[in-house]
Amino acid sequence: MIDGIPLGSIANNGGVIVLLVGLFWMIATGRLVTRREADRIEADVKVWRDTALEQKGLVTTLLSGQETTNRLLRSIPHVKDDSE
Repeated sequence: MIDGIPLGSIANNGGVIVLLVGLFWMIATGRLVTRREADRIEADVKVWRDTALEQKGLVTTLLSGQETTNRLLRSIPHVKDDSE
């Protein structure tokens, strides 16, 4: 399929620039990616972002609980820290 495309003549005649400009124009005007598709992608990004922020909050909560547990265990006289 690609063998039938005259790539040498396209590159020699500045066709690559025309192809890039055409591709940019098609994307910018919505001919290559429709508005509906772009809106769907944007909605997916929002869901992923919200999920990531929620997980970040959960991790922060777990870490603060872990710090409290470490302080409690270190306050007990017979429990020693492994790093010491």
